[in-house]
Amino acid sequence: TALGLDSEFKQLSSLWTKRTEVSNLSQINRRTSEDKDLIDQLLRSVGRYGGNTEVIVTPPSAAGLPIRVDIIVKPGPLYTISTVSILPTDTAKGPPPAPVVKPLLGLREGETIDAAKVNAGQDALPAQLADAGFPFPVVNPPEITIDHASRTASIIQRIDLGPRGVHGALHITGAKQGFTDAHLAILARFKPGDPYRGADRDDLRRALIQTSLFGAVDIKTVIGGPPNADGTQPVDMIVTTEVAPVHTIAATGGYSTGQGIRVEASWSHRTLFVPEGGFTVRGAG
Repeated sequence: TALGLDSEFKQLSSLWTKRTEVSNLSQINRRTSEDKDLIDQLLRSVGRYGGNTEVIVTPPSAAGLPIRVDIIVKPGPLYTISTVSILPTDTAKGPPPAPVVKPLLGLREGETIDAAKVNAGQDALPAQLADAGFPFPVVNPPEITIDHASRTASIIQRIDLGPRGVHGALHITGAKQGFTDAHLAILARFKPGDPYRGADRDDLRRALIQTSLFGAVDIKTVIGGPPNADGTQPVDMIVTTEVAPVHTIAATGGYSTGQGIRVEASWSHRTLFVPEGGFTVRGAG
């Protein structure tokens, strides 16, 4: 309770989620074993290692009464991070990863080893590296070594950043709505050869959605050919789109003492003149 894990435990616990089911002692024992493993994982997620969980199963005193299960948890001491080492992989082709990766992971020596924070950092790392200009990194799982004598953990992360990316060509597929690769390049707020950023890809997606011509836009980054002479890697974007309705009909009506009854209607065709030439007819009476 003091560690704030009750809610998460109840959501995942076999004993708790199946507490209303009719069960025999063998099933209770199996769920008890599963929950002991769960408790161990939850404790590690908040930096507690070397704890102990005792489960006491009390059979019912009479037929038809529930089985009582008591779980006594000694969470163990807090463990802290002793070292965080960011190293290149054995076949790394990119620059030294430590200066780029270490600030992004958010793990510092001396702080509690939080498994949830470590996992969240791993999940976010590829997108963060893309924003930093490395769209094709190789990220190996972290190697975490626990030292129970000193109650510390050392973390080694091996990463190949790969070459630094620069923007390459743009290609559109799917429901093009009259768009060509050349027109797509007009909307993009970057040019071929500009440093690659993942945020540029998201910006282009928003620009396409805001034309109201596309219901969905997916952008995939691919290697755009051999590396440049300066070692940078061209990054092409393949834009796949789904069509949105191109016609809009709208009507409004109302009454005021100054104008009396007023009715207004409009009809729009968003791609009458492709790719973005819209046409609207509006009338009021």
